[in-house]
Parts: sequence; C-alpha cells; structure tokens
Amino acid sequence: GSVEGVIEPWEVLDLLTGLTEKSLAFAEMTRVGTDGVTRYRLQETVRQYARTRLVECGEEEAVRGRHRDEFLHLAERANPEMQGPGQTAWLDRLEEEHDNLRAALDWCLDRHEGAEIAMRMAGALAIFWGMRGRASEGRRYLSAALSLPGADAPTEVRADALGWVGGLARMQGDYGSARTDFNESLAIRRALGDNGAIAQALQNRGWQAQLEGDNAGAHKDYDESLTLFRAYGDLAGEGFCLVGLGCVATNEGDYETAGSAYST
Repeated sequence: GSVEGVIEPWEVLDLLTGLTEKSLAFAEMTRVGTDGVTRYRLQETVRQYARTRLVECGEEEAVRGRHRDEFLHLAERANPEMQGPGQTAWLDRLEEEHDNLRAALDWCLDRHEGAEIAMRMAGALAIFWGMRGRASEGRRYLSAALSLPGADAPTEVRADALGWVGGLARMQGDYGSARTDFNESLAIRRALGDNGAIAQALQNRGWQAQLEGDNAGAHKDYDESLTLFRAYGDLAGEGFCLVGLGCVATNEGDYETAGSAYST
C-alpha cells in the first residue's frame, strides 16, 4: 500500500522506475504458480538507511502497522484457498512472500501488542507451514502468539489458534501437546456455544484419540460431532466422522458396523 498523505497509488510505479534507473532498487521477474510477477528489492545499504530514516522521522510504527495489516489480509485470504483447487498457486504465493509474513509476525511479537492479530495471522499460515515442511516454525510462531499478553482470553481466535498449533503438533507426533491444545480449544468452543465450531473441535479431538488408540474416546467424539454436522447439513464434516467411526469399528473388530459407516 501507499504511505497515506505522502505517496498516491498512481505514483508508485514512477517512483520505483526512478529508483531502478538510479540502481537503488532492482526489478526481478519471478513466477508464482503460472503467473510471472515483477518484484522490486532495495540494495541492503539503501534498505538499512531507509529504515534508519523511518525511525528518526517517527513513522516506523505507522508504516510497519500498515505492512502488518497488508500481510494479515493476504494470509487470511490464502487460508481457505489453500484448502481448494487453487492450493498450489496459493502455497507458491505465500512462499514468495514468506519473508514479509515473518517480518509482520515478528513485529507483532516484538512489540508485545496485538495478540489477536498475531494469533489470526499465525493461524491462517498453519496450513502453509504444515504442507511446506515447516511445522516447527509454525508451532514456534503460534506458541509465541498464544503467549502474548491478552492472548489467554477464551475467544474464538484463541480457540482457532489452539486447533492449528495442535494440528502441527500432531503432524510431528507430539500427541501430548496436541491433546492438550485440542482439549482447551474444545472447552472454549463449548463456552462460546457455537455448535458448528464445537463439531469441528470434536472431530479434531476424535481424530487425535483415534491415533492414540483410544477407541472409546474417538467413538464418543466422532458420534457427538456427527450429530452436530448433520444438524448443520455439513456433508464434508459428516463424511469425515463416518470414516473415523468406520476406522474405530475396524480397530475393534466390528466389521459390520465399519462397513455400514463406510457405505453411508
């Protein structure tokens, strides 16, 4: 975005062109998905000088805040897209912007402000971190966000972040941490009374119980989750729970029940 009151959006290209002509910035063509994208970078000495001047002018807070908001918006836009047919293109786009996303998150954490924003951004990036083999990085950021002052309030945002960090812990085989995160997430969901979110949290915890060999716990969570998903007409959630119940029945040697669940 532009610096409000200083640079208008239509001026940006001319200014960037001027910087490249003076060799103060460099234009690079990169590929994101199937699209070619032109990106600009500053020489390191120029970047350091610009940051120093930004601090001296007292504008760092405002500019870094706008940078954070821009990349929060990108992360939250990408989250559902990474679960759809455009997954690869969006994973590539986040890969290209990973340094910017890290810088925005670091700003939130270093300032010890904006716990909700930090949890939102880190949660939105959990799929990216998991699918790109960066589960440890994702857990570090999510855990740091969840530990910020004010982050302990039992909100929907905290419940979301706990679900994401639990999923990354499960991916790494840290079942103890995953179970703790899922239990707290579910407790918050129940307190807030959102049945759709409760169903998702139960499904998540049921899957965890299944992985740990707790057939009784998995059956109980899947069964309650299935009832809620059916009430909402959520076919994807219903299907996941039925597969889970089929797996539990198979583990218990109840092949008739398993077959019924798989075929429903």
